[in-house]
Amino acid sequence: MVGFISALGGGYYKLNDNANQIVMEQKQISNVKYIRWQVDSLKIEKKLQEIKWELQDSIRIQIARAQDEKRIQNSNRTNTQDSK
Repeated sequence: MVGFISALGGGYYKLNDNANQIVMEQKQISNVKYIRWQVDSLKIEKKLQEIKWELQDSIRIQIARAQDEKRIQNSNRTNTQDSK
């Protein structure tokens, strides 16, 4: 009888220990998922910032081209009017 109670107690202890280990593993998995999510978020933020800079550069280039074209047109008008 004492052996049976000891076996039950040992089984309960082992089951409880396994349950605690599973809980700890689940917490670690959850932490790893959260860290991965943070890393992915940072990568996305970095990529968005790079795209923003590229767009700003592209807009600046387009503005500069438009201003150059306007200057050339104004210069051509001035030269045409002077020759008349």
